[in-house]
Amino acid sequence: MRIFFVILTITGLIFIQSCQDDPSSIGSGLIPDDDKISIDTLNSYEDQIFQNSSFYRDTVLTGTSKFILIGKHSGLESTALLRFLITLPDSVLEPFELDSLNILESWIEMVPVYTLGDSNSVFDYTFHKVNAEWDAVSFNREQLEELKADIDFGTDLKTGSVSESDTIFRTPISPEIVREWFILYAEENYTENYGIYVKPTESTGKLMGFQALTAYNTETIERLYAVVEKPGEFIDTLDFQIGFDVHIVEGDEPVASGTEMILQGGLPMRGKLLFDVSDIPEYSVINSATLTLKFDSLSSVYGTSYSDSIQVSLISDSTSAIPEIDSDYGSSYLFYNEDGYYQGDISIFIQRWNTGVENQGTRIRLTDEERILSTVVIYGSDDPDPAKRPELEIKYSTQK
Repeated sequence: MRIFFVILTITGLIFIQSCQDDPSSIGSGLIPDDDKISIDTLNSYEDQIFQNSSFYRDTVLTGTSKFILIGKHSGLESTALLRFLITLPDSVLEPFELDSLNILESWIEMVPVYTLGDSNSVFDYTFHKVNAEWDAVSFNREQLEELKADIDFGTDLKTGSVSESDTIFRTPISPEIVREWFILYAEENYTENYGIYVKPTESTGKLMGFQALTAYNTETIERLYAVVEKPGEFIDTLDFQIGFDVHIVEGDEPVASGTEMILQGGLPMRGKLLFDVSDIPEYSVINSATLTLKFDSLSSVYGTSYSDSIQVSLISDSTSAIPEIDSDYGSSYLFYNEDGYYQGDISIFIQRWNTGVENQGTRIRLTDEERILSTVVIYGSDDPDPAKRPELEIKYSTQK
């Protein structure tokens, strides 16, 4: 047994050594040419493939935003609509209907979560009664222009100065408007109030974000408080949760100084980016496709909340001013890298183009554009320095 084992071991070593000396002479000849695989790399910087970038203004709905933005910054103004859910317990409703309930004071509390601009700048706003219906889910700039005709800009419902801290902003609001909302609740067929419009004052020099309705912690969302009294019987403090909130950003579009691709939140600016990947043989297997976007940190603007990711989506129709997105293929994401750029894998799109889907490029946008006003200036495809341009590196496999 020992002699047999030694012979077998020596034979195995001879076989292994022969493979190491000349692997092609034994193995490759046994594999048909059609079954051989070649792994190649295409790099937009090294191979100088064609690319093109631009940016455009789009719209964004903020009715489901985690933040409500109010204030001004760099030619942009954000205003908000708030509507509180009014419900009264029987112990309060009954004396109210008998006109024996006083509203002693009322105020709105909001929790600050985001700041853009000089923290020492003036921040103030006014409250105005809204006299027409609005839908937070679909609300946009055009609807705001129509709604302005039904907003009482002549009366400021705010009855005192804003008391602010790092944890809460408390703003007094007229008890009379709260009484009107109580009356609407007490009506037999219950009529909803239309809420208030919040507008920054002329002196305001920064923009603030407050915790909005969609926050996970409902204790920190906007709330209305009212101190009520039934003389001789009780004094109680009622609180009412926000029911609908939305903000709208208006102002001037950013102007590029050269070849940049500008991504912006609030007043959304989105990018279009196309790479010609037709040199990859059809029906190759895309192993990876790493997209890298470098940005101008001096020209980019962030607030206290940082835009740490970018969404990349497949364009299905690039002929219109606002391209159509093919939602069937989902999205890829580029994440901020500590080395100072955004990077991620978009192989799903390259694979689609390689197997017959027409390449009309990709849409680039900030993932947090509905809740903050960051401006990220990406170096574009025509930047004088090729090393700064968007870079795409694709690793793919093909049959020889």
